[in-house]
Amino acid sequence: LVGSEMCIRDSHNNIQPPRTDLELTECVLDYHHKLSQDLEKMPLVLSVLGIGTDGHTASLFPGQINTKMTEMIVQPGGKGPEGLSRITLSHSLLLESKKIFFMANSDGKESALEKAQSHTDINQYPLIPFLNSPQSYFYTQRS
Repeated sequence: LVGSEMCIRDSHNNIQPPRTDLELTECVLDYHHKLSQDLEKMPLVLSVLGIGTDGHTASLFPGQINTKMTEMIVQPGGKGPEGLSRITLSHSLLLESKKIFFMANSDGKESALEKAQSHTDINQYPLIPFLNSPQSYFYTQRS
């Protein structure tokens, strides 16, 4: 969920992108406020997420999980491979989705999923909270 790719609907404008002109913490707080208001009217029904070869999902990167803003539904994500700071949605918010589909469409991504299944450290394997969640579905090349 990078910059303007992570957008919420707004009754005045069809799409409401994050305020990337703000400093990261201010951007997160602003988007948290907007998304919280939107979710009161329209809860998450479906989340479709990818899995990175390093085991990241939704800009939740291994070794970069934010533990200081746990009550926030929007949080600073890690730095992506391109070096840009990202924002993300919290594990707790994503787990409120009725269905969560994960796409692991390469050998490296399937390998990352398999590694996460044999570990318990969420900071190193951000997929862990989703693995035993009844609303999570994992699609691989072998599915």
